[in-house]
Amino acid sequence: MRTLPLLGLVSSMLVATTGCTLSKTENPLTPTVAGPLPGVNITAPNPIQPRDGQRIVNDAQPVVLTLDNATSNSVRPFSYLIEVATDAGFANTVFTQDGVAPAANGRTTFQLPAALPSGKSYWWRAKAKDGANTGPYSPSANFEIVVPVVFQPPVPIAPINNVTVSTRPTFSWNNAGRVGATIGTTVYDIEVSEDAAFAVKTGVTVNEAPGGATSGTAPQDGRPSTHYFWRIRARDVITTGPWSATQSFNTSSGGGGGGGNPVGCHIAAGGTTLERAGLVVYGCGDEFPGLLAVFSTTDQAEAKAEELLLRTIWHLQLAGFQAARQKNPSGAISKDKLNIVIGGAWHTYDIYALGTAGVATRITGLNEVFPPNPQADSGIPD
Repeated sequence: MRTLPLLGLVSSMLVATTGCTLSKTENPLTPTVAGPLPGVNITAPNPIQPRDGQRIVNDAQPVVLTLDNATSNSVRPFSYLIEVATDAGFANTVFTQDGVAPAANGRTTFQLPAALPSGKSYWWRAKAKDGANTGPYSPSANFEIVVPVVFQPPVPIAPINNVTVSTRPTFSWNNAGRVGATIGTTVYDIEVSEDAAFAVKTGVTVNEAPGGATSGTAPQDGRPSTHYFWRIRARDVITTGPWSATQSFNTSSGGGGGGGNPVGCHIAAGGTTLERAGLVVYGCGDEFPGLLAVFSTTDQAEAKAEELLLRTIWHLQLAGFQAARQKNPSGAISKDKLNIVIGGAWHTYDIYALGTAGVATRITGLNEVFPPNPQADSGIPD
């Protein structure tokens, strides 16, 4: 029997083996393309949302990520690698997904397959790759998963217990207690009605003030010598809290005084409360209506409003309040704001919508603004 020389046998095996090996190709559309393609540029995608610390309530999960697509000058299609981490450096990655196909309309959305643990902040990013070339990572975007807030009822401060006030009172209350994180701005709804069931009502919404208490003025004058009910509740973008306990008050016959007071700035003795300060503010408007008239120039209207402000300060001091003018952040002394000590601390209130040529100044109530910068002034006496 004839045998092949050993060298010939080895050569035959090498030929056979080489014939079965897959080789790389230079065809750009072949999955086995040999290395990065020269001249190809893939840009970074752009995260659209969530971003900038957006708060997402736990109930809205799983999170949907949205990004503007990357671009590429290659004929090869690309897909995305998406990463989510609990730190900005992506050292602690909690989710990775490769092979996410871009949408054809230029913007891609991807929903995470499961909910993320709440009470934490997250960062996410993406990059495009086509199997041969890889683009840069997108800028990272961050968001937070929160448990929806649970509001407690706010606690009314004034007016309460059937006190008599002006026909457009200023309402005040202690801010609602809460558990959990709010989404967006916390606001308060105020409802006012002549019946305890609030079947017919008026209302206004005001933003929560810092410092533990908020105030807001009725949107329109009520009827004189009328018994009213009012209540408030807190809410944010997602959650609405319960109504407070209903409180009641009476409006005076003249709209400026109350509780047996003469109509005007001179009010009955009492504490230095926001409700009594409101009686003085509105009462001075009743006592000096000529200062709220229509004037032919803006300068005249503002000068008369400033005079009314000074008369109001004097009457507040007469009623037992510490009252002063307000220096605005610009350095100008305000013509429509004053400072009053309420509850042992200075508070600044915007009380007028200043008039212009042909438009009268209007008392808008005690609308708190910040920060207080009281400037001593004895006002204008009677």
